[in-house]
Amino acid sequence: MIKKLRRLLWRIMGVYYDRFFRKIDYVLLKDDPFTQKGTGTYDNGAKVWRWSDEKLIIGKYCSIAHNVNFIIDDGYHGLSAITSYPFINKHQ
Repeated sequence: MIKKLRRLLWRIMGVYYDRFFRKIDYVLLKDDPFTQKGTGTYDNGAKVWRWSDEKLIIGKYCSIAHNVNFIIDDGYHGLSAITSYPFINKHQ
């Protein structure tokens, strides 16, 4: 009873109780609440290592191999560019 009440209070405060106290730093892809998988996509035990609540979006009909690791952080790059590497300012 106490454990259920504690989980409810933590959820009201906006903190996931299980994520806060977990000893393993990764979540399986199928159990990750911030991952959106397209129709027909499946994985064989892929892991998601999170340091933020950013979304992971995987397209339709993707096959993700065993022992794949997704590392999620607050990084951002524009979708209109091919790369985010600063080729022009490399030697300045």
